[in-house]
Amino acid sequence: MFKFVYLKECKIGWIFLSEIKQINRKFRKVLITCPICKTKKEVKIPLRIIDETRQLTTVSIPRGISCEHHYQLFIDKNYDIRGYQKVDFEVCNNKNKLNKMSLKEIYEEFWEYIDDENTKFKSFVLKDSRRNSYIKKKELFIREITTENIHKSSI
Repeated sequence: MFKFVYLKECKIGWIFLSEIKQINRKFRKVLITCPICKTKKEVKIPLRIIDETRQLTTVSIPRGISCEHHYQLFIDKNYDIRGYQKVDFEVCNNKNKLNKMSLKEIYEEFWEYIDDENTKFKSFVLKDSRRNSYIKKKELFIREITTENIHKSSI
């Protein structure tokens, strides 16, 4: 039995406002911040998840929720975020993930391993400012090694 009889339109039709209040009591809004790009987003965390843990809860934030990065956050019983952690590698169950990635996504993921002369990625190579400094460092390293080897062989 509901005390309120007010109705509100939602995606699935009309529902009682009291039902909305019950649904909202099952979640807590938390403002999260990406540790990489600092994008902020408010997300709903289920109350039961936090209530069932003893101390900290680790929450995985997949790509696309707040930004393009995948990261984790650590939240305590008071819904205070205690820290963030960047995810370095993500194991994927989908064997065809690379087939579903765009060329730009593949380039961003593997840019330092893609050859400068690769025709499929040439447009990305030319526009990438990271690549220029990476190439210069690589060339300096090769010169140093070559110079050291020349000096050693002449002795």
